[in-house]
Amino acid sequence: MSSTPCPWPGSPEALPAALPPMLASQGAGPFTQDDWTFEPKLDGYRIVAWIRDGGVRLMTRGSLDLAGAFPQLAAELAAQPARSLVIDGELVAFDAGGKPSFSALQTRSRSRRARGGALVYYGFDVLHADGINTRTLPLSTRREVMHGVLRPSEHIQLVHADDDGLALFSAAADMGMEGIIAKRKSSLYQPGIRSGDWLKILAFKRADLLIVGYTGTSVVESLLVGYRRRGRLKYAAQVSGLGKLGRSLLPLVRTVPDAPPLERIDGAHWIAPLLVAEIRFREITRDGKLRHPVFYRMRDEIAPDAADFPPILPG
Repeated sequence: MSSTPCPWPGSPEALPAALPPMLASQGAGPFTQDDWTFEPKLDGYRIVAWIRDGGVRLMTRGSLDLAGAFPQLAAELAAQPARSLVIDGELVAFDAGGKPSFSALQTRSRSRRARGGALVYYGFDVLHADGINTRTLPLSTRREVMHGVLRPSEHIQLVHADDDGLALFSAAADMGMEGIIAKRKSSLYQPGIRSGDWLKILAFKRADLLIVGYTGTSVVESLLVGYRRRGRLKYAAQVSGLGKLGRSLLPLVRTVPDAPPLERIDGAHWIAPLLVAEIRFREITRDGKLRHPVFYRMRDEIAPDAADFPPILPG
C-alpha cells in the first residue's frame, strides 16, 4: 500500500483476483441531461489494466493478457506511481490519417509492437487504487481519483468527457467514430453487469450481410451485399473503399459460383451468397437499401445459410 494517506473515500481491500468490465446497454439516441456525462465510443480492445508493484497485466474481456503484445504500453503502466491500480479503458490504434483503426490495432497486436503515438490506451475508469476499493464510489468521484492516480504518457491518456451529449454525438458522427457512451454521474462500478446507468449510443447501424457480387477485375473495387427476406435474396448496397483488402478478397470471390443478377449495376459480377461481411451504415431506406455503407470486416465465423439475414442487427 502507498506510504501516503489516500485523499479519497473508499473501503480498504486486497487487490481483487479478477474484475470483469462493466458493460453498457443500448441507448435509443443522443441526449443531454445534468446528471449524465458522455465519452466518445472508441473502436479498439476493451482492456482492464492491472498494476501491482511494477507488474502489469492487460486483460481483455476474453481473459487474454496482452501485456506481451504491447510492451511499451506495459512499461509505461509499470512506471505509474501507484503500487496497486486497476484501470478500465480502451486500447486504440490510429491509421496514417489519424483516425481510429481496428485493423491497425489487429496488425500491431500480431506484430507485437507499438510505434510512436499510433497506439494509445485511454483510461476511463478506476476500479482499485493503492489498496482502496473505488468501485463503490460514484462515477464523478472515480473520475477525480483516476485523474489523481493515472499519469498520461506517450501511450496513456485519459478519455475526454463532456456534459453536452448532443454536441459530442454530432462531433463523433462527423469524425466517423462509432458514437458515444452516456454514463450516469452517480453510477457505481458493477463488474460484469450490463447496466442501464451506462448507455452506448451509436452513430451508425450495422448488419451482417451476404456478399452477392463485386465489381473490379484485378482487385475487388466494391462489394455488392444483400440479405434474405422471407427466403428471397434482396440487394442492399454497393460498398466501396476497400483499399488493400480488395486484393485479398479477389481469390475468395472468384471461387464462388456465378449467380443471376439482382440489380442493373455496371461492371457487376454476381456470385452465390456464400460469404458474409459486417457493414456499417447511417440508415436504411423503405425499399431496403443502405445509405452511406462502409465495409467493416469479414464474418468468417457466420454460416451464410444459418438463417435469413434481416437488414439490421442490434449494435
